[in-house]
Amino acid sequence: MFYSQIRQDEAANYLLNKDSGYFLDIGAGTNFETNIRPRGFHSDTLFLEKERKWNGICIDLEQYWVDSSKEFRDCNLVRADLIEENINDILEKYNCPDTIDYISMDVDAAQDKVFNDFNFDKYKFKFMTIEHNLYLATDSANNFKEECERWREALYNMGYNLLVKNVMLDGHGAVEDWWVDQELFDIHGDLQASDINCRDIKI
Repeated sequence: MFYSQIRQDEAANYLLNKDSGYFLDIGAGTNFETNIRPRGFHSDTLFLEKERKWNGICIDLEQYWVDSSKEFRDCNLVRADLIEENINDILEKYNCPDTIDYISMDVDAAQDKVFNDFNFDKYKFKFMTIEHNLYLATDSANNFKEECERWREALYNMGYNLLVKNVMLDGHGAVEDWWVDQELFDIHGDLQASDINCRDIKI
């Protein structure tokens, strides 16, 4: 059973196809009270933890999400305000490995700060989904586009490949990008697409 909103966990499972991997879920909670939603609601990493026996770190701002998730998750659950804290301090504290199989970066108002803080020289990833919410971009809210373009340029310069650009969600539009390292791109480059609904991605 997959849990994520736009098939991120399904994509990670397909692209990496491994047991005992490692994930980093930044902004792991939801905007909904967990006591009125199913366990794992919109989680990008619960499937990987429970079905593929991955380990990792889940970080969220909301203490209620961390507390309630302790009932059914075994990974490191961290409550942190990433506007105030540096993501690298958390990774060091919890002994994050230098190679991370899957990163989910969806941390709303802290997204640009987390991206800029993140030590990409030390921590490499195989697959990353990064929310940009370009569907919200307007002439009066160009920061969405500017941030996204900066992230894309930076990741390209680091040698990563944009596998799916502008993954789209019904009722919203373009919400995020999917990035892979060169090894995964050599294997799965045929999936490369742009402006595609999540349900139509061939995984």
